Amino acid sequence: MQYISSAIYFFILVMMVITPFAIPFLLRRKGYITSLLLSSFLSLMTCVLLVTLLAYLPDLYAQMRLDYLGFDFNGWSDEERLRNIAPKFRDEAIKLYRSIMGIGWTLKAITGAVLLIPYQIVASGLVFIVSKSKKYGS
Repeated sequence: MQYISSAIYFFILVMMVITPFAIPFLLRRKGYITSLLLSSFLSLMTCVLLVTLLAYLPDLYAQMRLDYLGFDFNGWSDEERLRNIAPKFRDEAIKLYRSIMGIGWTLKAITGAVLLIPYQIVASGLVFIVSKSKKYGS
């Protein structure tokens, strides 16, 4: 399971890097007359969606695993929460429960989206420079 989740995270990160360069190319290839603003907006929205997914997946995995182990989310104490879990899985359940406490996935997604803005500006600028140089070079 760890390899599958690592592959998914890697795929999402690669998509976030490629998206600002691929969307203007795909829009131009489909015959749409695109402006820098439209392609930048679409790539930003796509990347924000990917960042949200990247922030939500670990939390979702932890909650699903805890539910599968029999964790009682409504328990008042650690003893009540862990009573349905086999003793050999209690350490894993405690680690997973502590991992979902603290900063939530929504704040992680918001922070990631804000940190993504400078990358989007630089990538859009590169696409604009390359498209202008091709236009004047031809």
